[in-house]
Amino acid sequence: MKTVARIAVLFLCLLSLAAIAQKAKAEPQYTDSLVGAIDMNEIRKAKELIKRGVPKEDYIDGLLMASMRGRKDLIALILERKIDINSISTRFGQAALHQTEITGDLVTAEFLIQRGADINAQDSNGQTILMGAAFQGNKQMVDMLLSRRANVTLKDKQGRTALTYAKTGARPGIIVPILVSAGAKD
Repeated sequence: MKTVARIAVLFLCLLSLAAIAQKAKAEPQYTDSLVGAIDMNEIRKAKELIKRGVPKEDYIDGLLMASMRGRKDLIALILERKIDINSISTRFGQAALHQTEITGDLVTAEFLIQRGADINAQDSNGQTILMGAAFQGNKQMVDMLLSRRANVTLKDKQGRTALTYAKTGARPGIIVPILVSAGAKD
């Protein structure tokens, strides 16, 4: 009986997920938006929207989604529209570079930095990309940011530094000594 019940629950979950996916694809307000086109990997449509023109906030949100997806071609197209690479999205509360910390995408991070992304940019909570990378234990991202002179003393809105994040993060034994050798203090 328990097996039948589990199968029934699993089946209902799968049906729900399929319905949600179908609805997302059918909702024109999402799939017709720049963020939606990038998120759904409809690159031709995204390029069309960028060239045709969208409101400034849509470009900023699109820049974040393109950064999260590692789509340097779309990032370049959006930046051609004179969008500030360091703009903080009102929808997501972050700048494009923060998305690369989330995904761990060093190549896209370097691409954004070469185009003027501020490595010390703080999101709406005051967190920097270094704080996020330190918490995730992403040694390569931390090393790259420190080589670019990321500020190890910045604090978020709750007074936490990258060192604080590292101590409670995924790999404190690796990240904490790196930050301390770069001048981080409690």
